[in-house]
Amino acid sequence: MMKRLVMIALAMGLISSCSRPDAGTEFRIGLVTPGSIADAAWNSGAYTGLMWVRDSLKVPVSHVEARTPAEQEEALRTYASQGYALIFGHGFEFQSIAERVSAQFPKAIFVITSGEKVQGNVAPSSSGSGRRRTWREWWLAG
Repeated sequence: MMKRLVMIALAMGLISSCSRPDAGTEFRIGLVTPGSIADAAWNSGAYTGLMWVRDSLKVPVSHVEARTPAEQEEALRTYASQGYALIFGHGFEFQSIAERVSAQFPKAIFVITSGEKVQGNVAPSSSGSGRRRTWREWWLAG
């Protein structure tokens, strides 16, 4: 998962540096998790990856915990309205919310962990069809 997060961040960093619409726009990455990063599992893994991207690429990052669908939508919308270029929703439950929010923010890229499909500027972080293949990727990763 961390490797995939890093690859997406690297690609977005390259793309954004080549085609910045506004010289004052800074490339920033936001992460929204559905639970605490102190869980020593799913959410902490995403947060660890975010910190690795921050330290490796020297880009500003931010994290928000949003447990309910309403909080998740508000968090995605807030990051997009603040100009974050890359916004991660950490879990398949963010898919429909990101599709709804992304329509209003075409310059932001929304990446959904275990997402189901690509739609506009929303993309899954796992290969294939999200939840059906994720267990294999995690098993191989150890």
